[in-house]
Amino acid sequence: MIDPNPPTLLFDSVRPRWTALLCAFGVIVVSLWNYAPAIGQFLLFDTDDALRLVQVRDLLAGQDWFDSVQHRINPPTGGMMHWSRLIDLPIAGLLYLLEPVFGAATSERIVLGLYPMALIAILFWVMFKLFAEYASRAVSNVGLVLLATSSTMLFQFKPLRIDHHSWQIILAVVVLIFALRRHDTRNGAIAGLTMAVYASISIEGAAYMAIFAALFAIAWLVRPSDGDRFIAYTVTLAVASPLILIATRGPDALFQSYCDGISRPYLAFMGIAAAIALVGRRVIGDATPRRRAAILALAAIAGFAAFAIGDPHCLNGPFEALDPRVKALWYDNVKEGQPIWRQATLRQVHVVVPGLIGLVAGGLAVRATHGAERERWLATLFVSAAAFAVSIAVLRTVSVAHIFALPATAWLAVRLFHRAFVVTTIPVRLAAIVAVLLLTPAIGSLITSKAVGLAKREDPSSESRVEKRAIVRSIQCFSHGPLAQLRDQPRSLLFAPLDISPYLLAYSQHSVVATGHHRNPVAMRKVIDGFTLPPERAEAVVRSTGARFVAICPDVPEVGNFRLDNPDGLAARLAGGDVPAWLDAVPPTRGSRILLYRVRGVRPPRPVGSP
Repeated sequence: MIDPNPPTLLFDSVRPRWTALLCAFGVIVVSLWNYAPAIGQFLLFDTDDALRLVQVRDLLAGQDWFDSVQHRINPPTGGMMHWSRLIDLPIAGLLYLLEPVFGAATSERIVLGLYPMALIAILFWVMFKLFAEYASRAVSNVGLVLLATSSTMLFQFKPLRIDHHSWQIILAVVVLIFALRRHDTRNGAIAGLTMAVYASISIEGAAYMAIFAALFAIAWLVRPSDGDRFIAYTVTLAVASPLILIATRGPDALFQSYCDGISRPYLAFMGIAAAIALVGRRVIGDATPRRRAAILALAAIAGFAAFAIGDPHCLNGPFEALDPRVKALWYDNVKEGQPIWRQATLRQVHVVVPGLIGLVAGGLAVRATHGAERERWLATLFVSAAAFAVSIAVLRTVSVAHIFALPATAWLAVRLFHRAFVVTTIPVRLAAIVAVLLLTPAIGSLITSKAVGLAKREDPSSESRVEKRAIVRSIQCFSHGPLAQLRDQPRSLLFAPLDISPYLLAYSQHSVVATGHHRNPVAMRKVIDGFTLPPERAEAVVRSTGARFVAICPDVPEVGNFRLDNPDGLAARLAGGDVPAWLDAVPPTRGSRILLYRVRGVRPPRPVGSP
């Protein structure tokens, strides 16, 4: 039966701005409470966060703004980095202001603890703006609550997480906001400018650049007046991208080619495609769908041709320069860069379920609406489906896919809530409430993962526990305290596995041969060879780098991969306590889990100022 006088529900009446404020405050408080011990101990959980901190420190110490080399990697040549200075800027600015008051160590704890919390506040603000585009107070309130319960979206905003992923999520939401607004030149230009910033931070933005270009192009095919938005988007991208590159890397960067970042081939694509679209519209005109399609096809073909001419190697992808051995023993084990089918079962569930729910909900929203509202849901569904496909191919893009799916998921939850309180039949009401609970990211993924485990007669969470134990062992090895024995040594070059090297840079004064950052493939290959070759052959590799120490954490996953690759390699022998004659073990300090060995015959560096 249907209740003729259904009650007014709380999410129908509360103002969304208060929901956003309350949810952001709650997430911030819970995050700081959970991570307070880690902040106090200064435990950096990710290699990119550790190296980002090193990069910011060097900038504050006087390294040139345009100098993208990390000089403590593979000295004296240095290690080229592909990161944007735009992410360094706010972190460096906060540290610059606080260090005179609190000192360097305390300031870093304050900034690395609170800076991500500021980004959480920004995220909830832009999500509040996004939900406002759907003109439903209920959808806004429910969507903000769903966001507050989503680990796949919020884990990039946890304390001590200072790398660029949080900004990627925020900028992606901003682009979607302006894609849903009026189809005019202004909103197209703002979307293009935001996307230019996004792509300058990470080449992953190129996928979303193409997604929104396709959305605007389809709209133009359907309606001639939408050409203003498409042209504004592409022209702004083509103009803003080189300007941002000049501002962050200097004028010389315009003529350099890197497949893993905005550079010559990408600029060529954007510039040629935008120019042909702009000129083609004026010369050919866009009065008919056939003419518009011809302009778009010509722009795309010419853009791809310019890209290929700019650097044919980039047709093979952003990591085409990786040595096959480096790819096999390093990149293929970086789970966040791998497709969904190479992930643990629980992670597959966490990626797929929220995305699929968003797609189903988006389809239902399109069917249930009309006019301008239906157009917004169609655009949201298109973008969500494309982002979902990207997340299937590359795990680390899952946060953007899930955040694009959130509006439709919230819409479906509201419909089910209303259904639950309109009907008077208890079983139907309970079924609707259970369905709403399943839509929440935390509960839905948990229940689905348990169901998958029962179907497979295994506990999928066991895979996750194995990964968590590996992370804990890694943190115990290279956290601030256990590295005291390294800090007691004179400044030297360390031959260490790729994944612990960023922590060695962040927590000690030493330099390293290589880190897990792909623009230094030759040095990376040396590290891999040094640890996987038998000790008698590894000696020549280690000595060729000039390293004075070999450092290794036997319990970390990377060393486990080295041991599997060659059970008789240097890593396996050291982990088993078999020290070759050309190394001397350095006695560990109390509580240390890192194994340190001095390379015989390599003299310590001279003190500064010595003759």
